[in-house]
Amino acid sequence: MEIKKQLIKNYPELQKHIKDIIDIQPINDGMSGSLIYILYDKNHKASYLKITLSDRIPHYLLERNPYFLESEYLFYTQIVPKLSTKLFPKIVGNGYNQGKYNFLILEDLSKYYEFYRENHHWSENQFKSILKTYAVIHARGEIALKNNQYKFLGIDIREKITKNTVHNCFKQLYENDWTHKYVKDLYTHPHFVNLIEKVETSLNHLPVTINHNDFYPLNIGYNAKNNTSIIIDWQLVGKGPAFIDLSDIGLFNNDFKKYGFDLNTMLHYYLKEYSRLTKKQINFNQFYIECRYANLIKWGTFLTNIVHVMYECNKHKTQFGDWMMNQFKQCVYAWSNSFDLINK
Repeated sequence: MEIKKQLIKNYPELQKHIKDIIDIQPINDGMSGSLIYILYDKNHKASYLKITLSDRIPHYLLERNPYFLESEYLFYTQIVPKLSTKLFPKIVGNGYNQGKYNFLILEDLSKYYEFYRENHHWSENQFKSILKTYAVIHARGEIALKNNQYKFLGIDIREKITKNTVHNCFKQLYENDWTHKYVKDLYTHPHFVNLIEKVETSLNHLPVTINHNDFYPLNIGYNAKNNTSIIIDWQLVGKGPAFIDLSDIGLFNNDFKKYGFDLNTMLHYYLKEYSRLTKKQINFNQFYIECRYANLIKWGTFLTNIVHVMYECNKHKTQFGDWMMNQFKQCVYAWSNSFDLINK
């Protein structure tokens, strides 16, 4: 089998793990520097091989986390066992070549969970099950990270946002010809600087936990029989306050309305589970405000990406594509509708 021979040649540490594999099918090249294969043994039992290579990781991801090469590998091998939950696939095999690559062989979850297409429209039960899964991971993550901050998770997202960085990014967008009109009202608002200053320290009182940072239908598995969800692809794993992932889900985005869900109902559902697991009594109004601040922190840290792409577009005399334009507008929308937080 040619693929098997080539894999063993390129990654010798794999040999003992795939010696009994009779068929290997490449799935795709991961966008984050990974090669992904499905493996079949003689009993036609499937598993998934994910190889992450240092020379394939995009530069911007290494800027985001210098430990990106090993972050998912160490997350599965060091943190997941401490979370005491069945919300992750079992590790069938693993190995690494220091500084060059690492690999994980994970159980096939497709017989238990259905994974969706990019534009999947979530039902209310599906969405609630996702929120419950996040609540479990966030609550148990606080315990796992209490006495060990795990350097490979990168720095806390709260340390990435400063008033100078946010202000400078919006200044560049304001001074750029074709982005000017989108940020003009926000940037010239008399309380704009006050809002940035409040956001910078808004969530410093919250404990650190695990953030998934990559909510995407392809990364979510749903079991309709027992109404449970599982989250995969932890390459962008990081650390920060729990509610950052609620921003990543899009609860506070303008287009969340398309699902027809009541935002407060969803937030109450998450908070009930999170409070039960952490044994904390959390006032809903305060939680709601903290979630809104988390949303601004998330968008604030994404601003540097927006500005970087803006300059790349200028080099090629073009403008944002559909996806980036939507992200840009969502970012501006979030900040523009948050001035009421200054007095809370």
